[in-house]
Amino acid sequence: GHEYLPVFEDQLKPRGALGTADSRAKRPLNAFMAFRTYYLKLFPDTQQKNASGFLTQLWGGDPHRNKWALIAKVYSFLRDQLGKSTVNLSAFLGIACPLMNMVEPSIYI
Repeated sequence: GHEYLPVFEDQLKPRGALGTADSRAKRPLNAFMAFRTYYLKLFPDTQQKNASGFLTQLWGGDPHRNKWALIAKVYSFLRDQLGKSTVNLSAFLGIACPLMNMVEPSIYI
């Protein structure tokens, strides 16, 4: 048997061999999109366009871009192996970011 992170446990469906979830190549998630998804909750009452502008400015000064690139790469790998419907980005970030010692949204700014 396989062991999976709790984020996937209740969402896994039998799929056969790894890599069969979807034969089409998908674009990898980029580091900024992972950052943006994780920190979007900083601006709950802000229009999407304005929140994206604020997050772009924060991204410009973020010292952890290499970690974000790694997090995005791991997410992309899991998504491509298990299927997008199996691997929820927000749930993945909720587990991966604390493991990577990323600053929590509540104390980021």
